[in-house]
Amino acid sequence: MLHPKDGPWGFFPMKLGQLIRGKYEVVRKLGYGTNASIWLAKVRKDNVYEYVALKVLSINATFLEFTHETHETEVGQSFLELPQVVKEDPGYAHCATTWLIGSADSKWGIHYVCLLQPCGTSLETLRAGLPRHRLPLSVVKRVIKQMLQALHFLHIRFHVVHTDFKLDNILVKLYASTEDIDRFLRKYPAQTYPPIPEASRSSDTPLPNLCLDPCLSNLDVCVSDYGNTVRADSINADTPIFTADQVAAPEQLLGHPWSYPADVWALGINTFLMLTGSGPFESQPPMPHSEATKLACIDTLLGPFPAHFLQRCTRAAQFFDANGNLLHPVPFWGGPLEGRLRESLGREATPRDVHNAWSFIRRCLQVDPAARPTVGELLADAWFNA
Repeated sequence: MLHPKDGPWGFFPMKLGQLIRGKYEVVRKLGYGTNASIWLAKVRKDNVYEYVALKVLSINATFLEFTHETHETEVGQSFLELPQVVKEDPGYAHCATTWLIGSADSKWGIHYVCLLQPCGTSLETLRAGLPRHRLPLSVVKRVIKQMLQALHFLHIRFHVVHTDFKLDNILVKLYASTEDIDRFLRKYPAQTYPPIPEASRSSDTPLPNLCLDPCLSNLDVCVSDYGNTVRADSINADTPIFTADQVAAPEQLLGHPWSYPADVWALGINTFLMLTGSGPFESQPPMPHSEATKLACIDTLLGPFPAHFLQRCTRAAQFFDANGNLLHPVPFWGGPLEGRLRESLGREATPRDVHNAWSFIRRCLQVDPAARPTVGELLADAWFNA
């Protein structure tokens, strides 16, 4: 993590017990990402207190928000202005609402501060800690439907593409009471690093998934991190792409126009990952990551790239010849995706279960974005009713 003394890229030098905006008492560091640190705080209301999460942006991230190059606070303001009737949309409940409450000053400059509801771990952290690193089929169906509802809300209500729809940005909803969190904090008090000249630093201690049933039957999730969202009507050839490598769609890799379907591709990747414990395009044996190897894997496992699609890609000539053949083929991949899915599900699933799950994933993983269904169409997929 960058230290604030590193200058304009630095994080806010928070201290435990510090009062933010005159009312939020910081009690624990929950984590940090590229652009911000997340803190658990107490706020008093009518002689009682509740816990909230504060997202304190770095100096650099604050500047990017101020210049509208990123959009965390814009999306947050959109949530704040929604009429109550819109909040009854099922997708709203699965979006992590965040809104700007002001700024905090440090000797390094101004840091935007956003307010969030406390959540548990990311879905990726939960998945990685499970046996075989995968979730049960019934739980995946439940979670994917919630993720679809959230995407539908973002696409239809806000007209934005999330662009970074990976499991790290899907959070487990926390149904713990104030008393539950109190007990956890007493049992596991916050830790700090040894003092340093400029500021005290607190170690990361995310809240666990308090009150989550061991069989995950009550698992609910919400989509978070709107910093890299892009309005669909503003995307052009110069729009930067911040999508993580593991969920980047073919059109984003090849210089093809992209929009909402990029989120649908990412959903297909996430579905396969949660059901099998590995991504669909992870090479076997492992190979150094590159765009060429990923495109070769997609070509091998999903079939040749459509000629009409490649004709619209400005970077196609870097990876394909004039006949659509790979310039950089790879010798071996881990086997057909449907077979890997069947093997992972084992006795948990009937042949029909495997067929329905694979059909859903395959609809998402169409190479040509024009062939992918919308999130609304996916919500009506037969898999959810099987």
